Amino acid sequence: MSNYSTAQIDELVDATGVVPAVNQIKWTPELFDRERMAQLRERGIVLEGFSAIRLTDHDDPTLAKVANAHSVTPAQVLLRWHVQHGVVCLPRSVRPERIRENIDIWNFELSADELRLVDAMSTVV
Repeated sequence: MSNYSTAQIDELVDATGVVPAVNQIKWTPELFDRERMAQLRERGIVLEGFSAIRLTDHDDPTLAKVANAHSVTPAQVLLRWHVQHGVVCLPRSVRPERIRENIDIWNFELSADELRLVDAMSTVV
């Protein structure tokens, strides 16, 4: 599934008895929605975020601060943020150096404070 609201998912499940395995939605720090993430988890649906790297300002001061603290790039912070929230993220690139960079997110971890900082970039009300 892609871009289904929680109400649409519930309607689908009520009508068919089938619970989707995944809901792929735009998911960036600016679109971070803890309630939506919890609703999907409560229903046993994996959240797959897309476009976080492309739609996020890599010059954002919060991302720069966190990236500098770990000597990584803002894109790596974004990918690690997804992982630590249990959100599937499938980055793509045709550039070998970016592919290597996207894979190299396992040698650091965001602290609870850093996660909260990135979460706070959300504009979702």
